[in-house]
Amino acid sequence: MKRAIIYILLIIFFTLLGFIGLKNQPLDLPDKDILDVELFRYNIKTGKYEILKITKEKIEYDGTYLDFSNCNKYTYNSTTGILKLDCGKAFRIIGKVNNSIVFKIDNENVFFYPKKEDSYNGEFQRYFQTTKENYILEGITRINYIKLDYNKLLEKLNSNSISYIYIKSTKCTDVCNLYNNIYSSNNTQNNRYYLELDTLTEEQLNNLEIINKPLRDLLNIDTNYPYIIEVQNNNIVRNFEVKVDGFDFTNYITFEGNGVTNEETNE
Repeated sequence: MKRAIIYILLIIFFTLLGFIGLKNQPLDLPDKDILDVELFRYNIKTGKYEILKITKEKIEYDGTYLDFSNCNKYTYNSTTGILKLDCGKAFRIIGKVNNSIVFKIDNENVFFYPKKEDSYNGEFQRYFQTTKENYILEGITRINYIKLDYNKLLEKLNSNSISYIYIKSTKCTDVCNLYNNIYSSNNTQNNRYYLELDTLTEEQLNNLEIINKPLRDLLNIDTNYPYIIEVQNNNIVRNFEVKVDGFDFTNYITFEGNGVTNEETNE
């Protein structure tokens, strides 16, 4: 009887030791390059930076691209690189690639960066297949080929054919730098033109007011976005802003037919 009691006590003792050891064993955690570091991803749709931070206890995410709703706590397997969330979702941490941290989420490689600028440049190069500097330079070169002088502007205003005139205020910087290339590259019907406002003299502006009174008002734009004026037969058919904050200019590649909708038109 005593021997049986001793056996039972030993079993309980070793079971408790195993439980305590299991409870106190070190947690499997991501690499120090990832842990407790704010990582940024530039969202090419919204133009905003999403922030991902993995701490020892939980995942913090501020953004719309990834669906971590109702997810917070996690477990991590350093052998497989799989991080499993408490809601059942999981993704794989591939690791550091150049200056980015790559995650495999829903069978897609998602790149986060410790620096915002690196995230913007990385997403830019993946989307446009070139560097930001080269793309902007190419756009400046292209837009010069379709630049209007005053006489050419008068010709397009009085033409029976539709012409699109792209203008920009001094406030339009990053978006216009991208749009220069997109606008001029898609000039398939050769009816897109660019008007540099500071090339017009006060006298020329006054003449434009006589020819087409609303035009001068539209030339005094104060917007962060590219601005398009559609003209035909000395009339302004419509005018609108190219309201894009990221890289997706799909709705503004073509203006004819199903391009820009009425909701995007300012009359």
